[in-house]
Amino acid sequence: MAAGFICGYQLRAVWYGLAVCMLFVFVLLIGYHDHLKKSLFYRECKLEVLQDLQKRKRHEWTAFEDDGTAFLEADDLVAKDLDILGHASLYQYLNCAATPYGRSEFANWLKHPAPDGDNLKKRQAAVVELSQNMKFSRAFMTNSKIFAHRNTISKAAMYKVVAASASQKPLSA
Repeated sequence: MAAGFICGYQLRAVWYGLAVCMLFVFVLLIGYHDHLKKSLFYRECKLEVLQDLQKRKRHEWTAFEDDGTAFLEADDLVAKDLDILGHASLYQYLNCAATPYGRSEFANWLKHPAPDGDNLKKRQAAVVELSQNMKFSRAFMTNSKIFAHRNTISKAAMYKVVAASASQKPLSA
């Protein structure tokens, strides 16, 4: 009887140990799933950015939804006549902004160019700098897409995805 009691106790300890190991594996799998989910979301945003860039190269940019008509005022004839805002406009071709603030700011920059030469030269220098570093520009556009989707994911998850994007290896194209 004592031997049966000892064997039963030892088997119970083994089962408890196995349960703890399984719980540990389960927690690890949850963490790995979370990592995969964030990586997938980052790559989906990056794919969206790359598809938009391809559409620009293939001259399919007039199909973009955001054409700047939301920023077009009724009395703004110059923006209409010069195709600065609206369908098939400069705004529709150049706009890569993903956030409402970015789109509004870009529309204002197009409608009201820099009044002084210093600001204009700074903007031009920024454009040259960004055009020479496409890897950074694509990463910035991807992260802005992630930020624009901040209502669909939690704030903590958004910051983790953006932080994790810095360590992402570039996809081979």
